[in-house]
Amino acid sequence: MKHLGKTIFLSLAMGLVACANGIGPADAPDAERDGAVADPATPHDDASGEGALRPTTSDAGAAYDAALRDGEPRDSAGSADATLTPDSSTAYDASTRDSGVLVDSGASDSSTPTCAAHGFSGVLATFDLVGQPGNEDVAPATSVAAGVRVGSLSRSTALNASAATGSISSTNWGMGQSADPNTYYALVITPTSGCSIDATSLALDMRSSNAGPESIEVATNADGFARHFGTFGGTGTTTVAFPRVGGAGPLEIRIYGYGASSSVGTLRIQNVPILSGEIR
Repeated sequence: MKHLGKTIFLSLAMGLVACANGIGPADAPDAERDGAVADPATPHDDASGEGALRPTTSDAGAAYDAALRDGEPRDSAGSADATLTPDSSTAYDASTRDSGVLVDSGASDSSTPTCAAHGFSGVLATFDLVGQPGNEDVAPATSVAAGVRVGSLSRSTALNASAATGSISSTNWGMGQSADPNTYYALVITPTSGCSIDATSLALDMRSSNAGPESIEVATNADGFARHFGTFGGTGTTTVAFPRVGGAGPLEIRIYGYGASSSVGTLRIQNVPILSGEIR
């Protein structure tokens, strides 16, 4: 009995000590009972009995990233709007982080051309007159570059059609010593949607009769036909160069003849006129 009483006394004493120190399975914080381990660097709160906890992991070598604890990317100051950079060329857009979208940090190229024929340089249109009778109302283009539309070669209403094989031919040319605004051949070239053009030259093979025009000039609607280019004699082959005229709208090119000695004198365009330029 003496030894039994001593044993009971010691057990009661140990229980009282444990209760005094707040230690025991019934008094352990819920998180610790569930397997979480208290952070040794953070003491328990005396009032709550709960301190800062860190989750355990089955991989003893894995580290817990406190910055991602709430599922939000955070910087060292704790801001939820920090930007993560998975690699040097891609940035995480904080505005789309809920969708997990990665966006290219580079600026988009707004100058991408919309014209399929962009960069073309060469022949824009040809007019093969070899098989024409000369007095046709119009002579259609026989080849046209991609990215443009080209109307027929025609004469102004002040001119009269005349027969001359392998050409487009006319009478009633101006008899003054400067270009008559009413007597000309014309063609119109129009870039397709999204394109623009720079006409650079027009190759011509001209033939004037003895009473026909002595001089020929070329002008465009780019400046209302104010500036004339390539003045040359009524008969000859020449290439008239332009100072890069054009744009996104229709470009009309006129070929004026003047200095005729008679209204019955003829001036014709023969063989194959060629319009060259660039498409942008």
